Amino acid sequence: MPKRILVVDDEATIVHLLEVVLQGEGYQIEKAYNGVEALKKIQRDIPDLIILDVNMPELSGWDVLAAVRAGSASRNLPVLMCTNRDLVSDVEQAETLGATGYITKPFEIDRMIRKVKQILEK
Repeated sequence: MPKRILVVDDEATIVHLLEVVLQGEGYQIEKAYNGVEALKKIQRDIPDLIILDVNMPELSGWDVLAAVRAGSASRNLPVLMCTNRDLVSDVEQAETLGATGYITKPFEIDRMIRKVKQILEK
């Protein structure tokens, strides 16, 4: 059974790009376009990995990450932050909140694929 990845980003082009690329690598992709939608999907069925943007309407990626870490069933769920925020303080906040990895936009497709495989193979 293929690993399931939830891609969460309010930019439809990013979601579509990741969907096409990661499906090509054999992963099953779920999509959410804001934090509220993401949390509903996670509560319904926990994926194997979340790729999560920070700047989104309704709930930020930080809020989603904190909620994931607070949940007993999702506490250990891998979360890869994928954002255009590249300050050291952003990376530190991701680490403090328990992100598994951090990639900045724009990203190289090959780097994203390598990072996803690295996380899912652990």
